[in-house]
Amino acid sequence: MGRQEEDLSALLPDDVLAAVLRRVAPRGLAACRCACRSWRALIDGRRLLRADLLPHSLAGFFLCYNELDLPEFLARPGADLAGLTLPRATVVQDHCNGLVLDWHGVLNPATGRRAYLPDPPPLPALPEEYFLEYDHLAFDPAESPHYQVFSVPSVLPAAFGRGMVAADPAADPAVHAAVSRSEWPPSPLVLSVFSSRTGRWEERSFVREGEAAGTVADMDYDSEVAQHSVCWRGALYVHRESDFVFRISLLEDTYRVIKPPKEIEALRGQSLVTLGRSQKGVYIAFIDSKRHLCVWTFDDDARDKMDWKQRYRCDLSGLALATPRRYGRWILQNANNSRDEGGNGNDDEGVLALAGQETEWDSDDEDILGTEDAIQGRYGFTILGFHPYKEIVFLHTSFRGLAYHLKSSKLEDLDDLYPKNYNDVAGFCARIENAFPYTPCWMGEL
Repeated sequence: MGRQEEDLSALLPDDVLAAVLRRVAPRGLAACRCACRSWRALIDGRRLLRADLLPHSLAGFFLCYNELDLPEFLARPGADLAGLTLPRATVVQDHCNGLVLDWHGVLNPATGRRAYLPDPPPLPALPEEYFLEYDHLAFDPAESPHYQVFSVPSVLPAAFGRGMVAADPAADPAVHAAVSRSEWPPSPLVLSVFSSRTGRWEERSFVREGEAAGTVADMDYDSEVAQHSVCWRGALYVHRESDFVFRISLLEDTYRVIKPPKEIEALRGQSLVTLGRSQKGVYIAFIDSKRHLCVWTFDDDARDKMDWKQRYRCDLSGLALATPRRYGRWILQNANNSRDEGGNGNDDEGVLALAGQETEWDSDDEDILGTEDAIQGRYGFTILGFHPYKEIVFLHTSFRGLAYHLKSSKLEDLDDLYPKNYNDVAGFCARIENAFPYTPCWMGEL
């Protein structure tokens, strides 16, 4: 907006300007809110920005594949994806209520806005030989237009970081022993936290409520931990090694260690545990060796007795024999392939440039499979994530996408998740490394 136009708009009475802004399309109104402080105050004060601009629907999944530079986007049938953009170089690290965290900063595909983050300050209290930090995004547009990025440490597995230190002739055995015996996580726990309100990183000290997860040496694990997080009711839940969860209060500078259910502790390293948000709040799930899908929800009503409660235990073994019927098709964008063919992967267009499909996917219609049906030639199931607003778990088996309805035990076939020409790139190493459900949001300070 030029200076002359800015001065002219300032001459309008608030009632007149509000009447004009009410006629603006929702996405345009969200953009107007970011134009200047006076417009933002007017839009917020008159409540012109409707609740439907908040994240309330699932548009699809960002899928991160081994050996591929870009994330692929799996679009839900009927999702309105017009205008969504994602820069070509984006590497999705986290997603929270419509905002995407990548290596360079935070971006909003719905509005096309992006904010670059400065490098966080080092934390000398945690030696890099033993710990690695992962960034996690906390954003709830219903509470505040501002977001925070938490840099949360994780203990390196002994087979890599700590094992290499112990085998190094130059390493001090006394130091290694002291670190291994130290309490984890410590209290207080000092984290680097970026706030969009201040525009800078700050060191914040969080005091632990309750017990620690154990010692650093206790954090040995064999299975890969998907570094997922969930923002829910004023707290950030972060999945960590040995399948414990950080519950970091966003307001009180405290944290709590939530240990996994006993069933998960007993099978440590034998199955990949997934953390996510769904209809009832924070969920974790895993599939055991007998193909039982086990799902727990987190009970945070009693502050002194926060714990997991098992909600579902579903037998998936019967799904290994049937043939799926295909109705509503989910669309895999194939961004990595299209960038070499002048398609949606061009630099200017970004990698999200999909048109919405005419057929809406309805989890309650007949576009699903019963448990008497199954999938021929499949070897096992891997959890992709949760539907944020319905009790649905998304799975894949041999790169075939599935949506499993927990309440009805019915199955939706999402179609093929194998990117075009992926075999030429990955060969036998082909796999989905991570998945993030995407819920568009047209609000925020970006």
